[in-house]
Amino acid sequence: VMPHNHHQHNVVVLGWDITHYSSWLQLSICILGIFFFHIGHGVALEQLFRLEGFSFGWFLTFVQFITYCTLAGLNKRFFSRHTESSFFHQESDSMPSKWFYYITAAMVTTVGLSNYSLNFVTYPVQQLLKSGKLIPVMIGGRIILDKRYTRLEYMSALFIALGLASIALEKMYAPSKAVEEVIPDEGILAGISRFIGILMLLTALVADAFVGNLQEKVLKEHTIKEETLIYHCYKIGSVCLFCILVVTGELIPALVYCYNNVIALVWLIFFGVTGYMGLIFVFALIRLFGAFVAVTVTSTRKVVSISLSFFIFPKTLSAWFGFAALLVFVGLGLHIYSKNRKKIDALLSRSNRQLNHAYVTTV
Repeated sequence: VMPHNHHQHNVVVLGWDITHYSSWLQLSICILGIFFFHIGHGVALEQLFRLEGFSFGWFLTFVQFITYCTLAGLNKRFFSRHTESSFFHQESDSMPSKWFYYITAAMVTTVGLSNYSLNFVTYPVQQLLKSGKLIPVMIGGRIILDKRYTRLEYMSALFIALGLASIALEKMYAPSKAVEEVIPDEGILAGISRFIGILMLLTALVADAFVGNLQEKVLKEHTIKEETLIYHCYKIGSVCLFCILVVTGELIPALVYCYNNVIALVWLIFFGVTGYMGLIFVFALIRLFGAFVAVTVTSTRKVVSISLSFFIFPKTLSAWFGFAALLVFVGLGLHIYSKNRKKIDALLSRSNRQLNHAYVTTV
């Protein structure tokens, strides 16, 4: 595995400069960080919605945005070369403010609806449906960035679409604990509840596609770093979410719940911190080894997270759900291959030659 940036720029993770480590050590550090923090992030998310009486999806998103914004500011202030207090302001001046609001609106929608959907569907269903964001991303890329796609990319999108459709039609998986407390597992009400959750996730997917494409557009057209863009978007998003909490009346009940259930507050903070830490290691992996390795690692992590969810929080698993998951991951695999065909073919060819050489030597 060769570094992607050839050490042209220092890669610092929370003050820890890993630039001059060996490529395998860098890769190991990033993979361990991604798996540890993102799996912890997922466990915290599922645990919160298994707490009796917890159904505050928008409040959870508000805490997440506040935590990300705070940690991003502290990270930039204490661990970045740019320690001037005006750094964020100076860099953000290079981009029209309207783009911050466009991206923030999409981020609030995708994260908020994704979190709130756990009142209606299970964590594995949420994760699999979120894996289907490739489809709206491709549509958005065609409209916003005028991108062209290959037949293999369209084929990968087809597999993912079939997998998502299978999940949507599947009626044998167990609903989330929040649903089980209100309605029975079978019947029209349970079906409606699941449909609402799936509809929320599909809407979140569309919004997520806008986030990715809009971020790519502004990063190409304006001189602003990704970390600064994220900082400002989460800051604006925190204000938007506070207004949503006030309007929906969720703020006071959520605060009272956390006051009476300190464990919920602990899980909320843990959820925000682990999510941000995982994001830091993903950025480091992208800088060092490129998007291909990052997508491969994060996709593998998602498989592990879904598997652990069934192990840590036992739930019903039907054969149909397993088939749907297989379709989604086959589609993701085809997409990774389509974007990196030359690299993968060269890697397979080199590995094949090495195996043949080792076989001939032993014989």
